[in-house]
Amino acid sequence: MKKILFVIASTLVLALVSSCRKYEEGPMISFRSRTSRVANDWTVKSVYVNAEEDAGNAAIGKLFTFTKAGQFTINNDSTGKWRFLENDAIIYLKFDDKVTTMKYTISKLKEKELWMYYYDSTAHKIELRME
Repeated sequence: MKKILFVIASTLVLALVSSCRKYEEGPMISFRSRTSRVANDWTVKSVYVNAEEDAGNAAIGKLFTFTKAGQFTINNDSTGKWRFLENDAIIYLKFDDKVTTMKYTISKLKEKELWMYYYDSTAHKIELRME
């Protein structure tokens, strides 16, 4: 009887823990806030278009800098404000030109790894993998 209760309890705990994952690619749990993890300098290491690596993509090497205060820069050229949307699943960028905005869905957010994607005007999924 104790074994059955242990198995049931273990199954429930595993189900609860696995459902707590915020992003598609993890992490399972983090002791740092999402804002603290995003606030960093991120270099685009690879770009995937519809799940296929695009090694020649112009975004490779771009530097994204996010601050805890909600500011961002891209390659020291573009600047603006960022914030989370939809229960921290999306990073919303509003550029200082007051016209341009971008929404990136986060698929992975770790201390030293950020994957985020968007869909372009032709419905291609563009994923930036940054370190």
